[in-house]
Amino acid sequence: YIAPIKPDHPAAKNRMIYANNTLHLLPSNLKGVFQKNEPFSKPLIYAVLNDLKQPQKELKDDSIYNFVERRFGKKIADYAVSPMICGICAGDAKEISVKFLMKTLFEYEQNYGGVMKGVMKSLFKGKNDSEIQLSELAKKAQEEKWSVYTLKGGLETFPTVMTQYLRDNDIDMHLNTRVE
Repeated sequence: YIAPIKPDHPAAKNRMIYANNTLHLLPSNLKGVFQKNEPFSKPLIYAVLNDLKQPQKELKDDSIYNFVERRFGKKIADYAVSPMICGICAGDAKEISVKFLMKTLFEYEQNYGGVMKGVMKSLFKGKNDSEIQLSELAKKAQEEKWSVYTLKGGLETFPTVMTQYLRDNDIDMHLNTRVE
């Protein structure tokens, strides 16, 4: 059911966001991070620099929106992260816990003083591959360098297959039933 999308596929190269009634192409290479890209008012490298200059803020948790706004700026929170969270979670980034959904990024801020500092330290920290157990699908994705993936037949495939799996395993389902 999983259909890989390799890095050279147009869907992997052309990432877009919708803002101000227009589709905007996001940078697909390092050079693009240093150029101004609509709808952002500055090159995206400024978001990285913003994270580096922000002081560490010790918190027990925060909303994803507040976290991203504090670390990377309001435009990134408004135009990139908030719509992404809405699409993935069908929820409001101002209400969803960063510690729950983006735990690693939150821990980077708490442990290293910033997301980029945490990313840099994790890159240079040795990884013990024996600690990480990948599924066969994850191994295949890694070997074939999948950029992203999709479901054959679209997203509706997931609930359809899940429903069939539950029925095949004698799980009682109560559809269109009120929960009290």
